[in-house]
Amino acid sequence: ESLWVYIDTVGGNAATALRYDSGYLYVGFADGNLVCLSVSDEDPGQTNEEKSAVWRKYDSNGYYRTGVYTGETYLYACGRSGSVYCLDKKTGETVQRLALPSEAGAASTAVCYADGRIYFATEKGYLYSYALAEDGKIDTTSVRSMNLGGTIYGTPLIYKGRIYIGSATMDSYGVVLAPYYLNVVQIGDTGELSLAYRMEIGACPKSTGTLSTAYEQKDGYVYVYFTTDSPTGNLYLLKDQS
Repeated sequence: ESLWVYIDTVGGNAATALRYDSGYLYVGFADGNLVCLSVSDEDPGQTNEEKSAVWRKYDSNGYYRTGVYTGETYLYACGRSGSVYCLDKKTGETVQRLALPSEAGAASTAVCYADGRIYFATEKGYLYSYALAEDGKIDTTSVRSMNLGGTIYGTPLIYKGRIYIGSATMDSYGVVLAPYYLNVVQIGDTGELSLAYRMEIGACPKSTGTLSTAYEQKDGYVYVYFTTDSPTGNLYLLKDQS
């Protein structure tokens, strides 16, 4: 049963993952706004009351497939303009705004976090990582990146110093085509990124991998499952031991 409805002032589809944190939802819209919403039901007697945003952050190219990560104080997001934002998660105030280089393109995945660093990937096949300073701001001197080539859709999956992420080839006209890969990237001691290996698959991996550690203590391997955008519904399993 519906409790409330939010209709964005700018509009656009909400093709980003929702982020919940301490009673608030954060969601991006393709036409421009990243919004913060209280989950409280201010009028329990109504099922279609229109919810107002706590705050909005506009990006000129919007937020598409680019979910956010929230820390103790700040929110980290990527707009399709090529901007990386560090925002006060309570007020939406811009604390930092970084610009990705044009050769990297705009972010095409959500932002994720592991071991003191945030990670995301871009539409032109770049994988990025920034360390977070003690105060939670982005340490701009700590940037690490590598070009996996093609394009990337799924958010990086990180476990014990490894990144598992799919990629697809893209031609000069922006058409996505084979070959497609599941990539395993090694994270170095200071955050540097290097390709451990890649596995060629038969369809485009647009999802984030799902990790199982059920057999790790038994045989030392983790199992990562990827769905693909294919008419036959292919599912791929990557078995990895770092």
